[in-house]
Amino acid sequence: MSDNTVLGSWFLVLAGLLYAQPALAAGFAIGEQGAGARGVGGAATARADLGGAGFHNPAAFGFADSLMISAGVSGLAPSVAHVQPGSGEQTGAQTDLSTIPYGHVGYRFGDFGVGLSFDVPFGSGLSWPKDWRGRFEITSIELQVFEVAGVVVWRPIDELSIAAGPRLGRSTVGYGRQIDAVDTEGSVQLAGDATGLGAQLALMYRPLDELTLGLSWRSRMHLDFSGWANFEDVPIELQQKAHDQYVTTELTLPDRIALGAAWAFDDAIASVDVTYWTWSTFQEFGIDFAHDQTPDVTQPRNWNDSITLAAGWEQKGWVEDLDLRVGLAFDMAPSPSNTLSPSSPDGNRLIPSLGAGYTVVDGLQVDVGYGHVVFMGAEASGDAFPGSYDASAELLSLGVTYRP
Repeated sequence: MSDNTVLGSWFLVLAGLLYAQPALAAGFAIGEQGAGARGVGGAATARADLGGAGFHNPAAFGFADSLMISAGVSGLAPSVAHVQPGSGEQTGAQTDLSTIPYGHVGYRFGDFGVGLSFDVPFGSGLSWPKDWRGRFEITSIELQVFEVAGVVVWRPIDELSIAAGPRLGRSTVGYGRQIDAVDTEGSVQLAGDATGLGAQLALMYRPLDELTLGLSWRSRMHLDFSGWANFEDVPIELQQKAHDQYVTTELTLPDRIALGAAWAFDDAIASVDVTYWTWSTFQEFGIDFAHDQTPDVTQPRNWNDSITLAAGWEQKGWVEDLDLRVGLAFDMAPSPSNTLSPSSPDGNRLIPSLGAGYTVVDGLQVDVGYGHVVFMGAEASGDAFPGSYDASAELLSLGVTYRP
């Protein structure tokens, strides 16, 4: 095997470094933003009363009496396994418990208001065994996007609230894999970070006392990553090309456009959401190595736009001061089967949810939400590492919301 063949085989795999199995939403998006929203399956775009409004629809701040604060944390316990074609051999990835914090605050004064939120809207991470068949594809990956967003809110008429503002994202990424050098093995670890800017616009309209409509747009965000590639145990004959160096790459996070409706009954609220993700922004991925001796990479990914459907029901006062919630979501995978690999074992998901909200004192509510992610299966049909993938995840969210 020539030097160029050895190097080329693993350089191409680096093109998938940002795209590991998502646990909660389309692509590597995280839909776990608010314990109350989790309980109704994420159908919260038209819910002005649930915590997590700073993410789902910040125009909800315009319907607050004055102050609205929500904060919480979600725990995610995923399970991912690769199934070898023919033999049926299964290899499980190590997927540790992850915690996802959020915090939102909004304040209304007259016809105007302001809001500030902190979220982790994108992220993923897993580790494959160091001795598994696909170790030359990937051994570990981790991606996180932290975001701070602010809005100005305007309520020009009683029935309508409008919110708009900027978003600042900070992302980190890490990736590792083994290098096949025929008689021996080396390894490479890559780490980088990036900062990006985006915008958001949201509307909430209440034409009837019982009916609320919501629309939320969170723009795409471009990230220019820079970082360092660290090589270890590389044979001396490859070290001129495979040595520690500076690397850059880029990624455009998708637009998120959500449309929702909520209908309030005497003792219940029903809500539905349709969310559109412009994952077609991700058609290819490239890595630029600082040294000319190391070949750069351009890898087609060909992702498609996708849709998430969600519906929820909240029963008010099931027991005094206790509200019960139930929801169901269907999440469409954006990646085609011919680009599936251990770095992006993506597939359609079905997510049933349960939740509850308890009013501790007037204005203060404690929320809990649980969801089970049913992965509907995926199989690689192209030239990527062959096999199929099984996955599932357990979600648990805890939060508090304060509305004096």
